[in-house]
Amino acid sequence: MNTKTLFVPMFAHSLVLQVLMTTLLKVYVRGRLFEKARELLTELEVLGYAEEEMPYCLLMDALSKARKIDEAKLVFSEMKIKYVKTGMYLLETK
Repeated sequence: MNTKTLFVPMFAHSLVLQVLMTTLLKVYVRGRLFEKARELLTELEVLGYAEEEMPYCLLMDALSKARKIDEAKLVFSEMKIKYVKTGMYLLETK
């Protein structure tokens, strides 16, 4: 079997999984299911899908809108401690 043909399905599978999990995170935060969202964010971290700021920003935004500022600050602090890549999502959202 060609390495190239093996890599493409694995990459596609991981991309689909990442999109599904991120979409589920959006559903949780929009439904104000913050505990479920935190659990899913932990799963995203374990799988390596939370290396950039977008999932954290989704949660921080929803927490802020729900007036849970201290929890949003905690998520931001965790993001900084974990050296999450920043610069794209935070700058584009207003």
